[in-house]
Order: sequence, then C-alpha cells, then structure tokens
Amino acid sequence: MLFLDTDTIWRRNPKPLFAHVEVGGFLMHQNEGRLISGNLLSRKICRRLCGQSLRVADRNYNLTPATELFNSGVIAFRSDKAYLLNDIMALAEQLYAAYNKHMMEQLAFSLRFAAEGPITDVPDYLWHY
Repeated sequence: MLFLDTDTIWRRNPKPLFAHVEVGGFLMHQNEGRLISGNLLSRKICRRLCGQSLRVADRNYNLTPATELFNSGVIAFRSDKAYLLNDIMALAEQLYAAYNKHMMEQLAFSLRFAAEGPITDVPDYLWHY
C-alpha cells in the first residue's frame, strides 16, 4: 500500500522503496525528530502529551520526549498489514481527543509503525512541499 500526498514529486526511481516494503518495511516521508526537540508544534505536543499512555487493542503506546515523529506525506507498507489501520485510527482518535492538532494522524502512524519495527524515511526519493 502506498499513499502519497498530492504535493509530492518523485526525485528518484522508487524501485528500491518497493523492494523495502515487499520484505515488510515501513516507509514514511521524513523523520521530523523527537517530540522534545522537533519543531514548535512537536514541542507543544510533547509538553501536553509526553508522559501519557494510550491503549489500543491490548497494546500500550507511551508518549515520551524521545518519541519520533515522521511526516505522513508518504506512507507505505505491505497490504497484508492493512489491519494496522484500525489501530492507527483508534490512536488518532485518542490523540485528537487529548490535543486537537492537525498532525495527530502522523503521530498515530509513527507510534503504530514503530511498534512493528523501524520506520525508514525517504526524503531523498521524494520532494514533499
């Protein structure tokens, strides 16, 4: 499964990205850093939510200053992992309820994917403006 925002342009041949996903890798556009040291909004989110724990489908997701936030202008993962979308939606709903900011969906994707394994960012392959 591949999602691209409409404001993205390929910079390089994506074939290696598809190979990475085929073996079970998770892709998101760009690692925006840890909540504690990211942009102004990331730091606000950390002040508001760090230390909290969210529970979805018998799994806890702890928001800490070290939580990494990935930009969701690009999202890719194997279609046999589509069931993760239910958890991501539930996480996003809890995050929006706790702090209604536009980037909660990308935080939800970042939290859920990171629970499965590492997330690879792909800024060298795409320009997302």
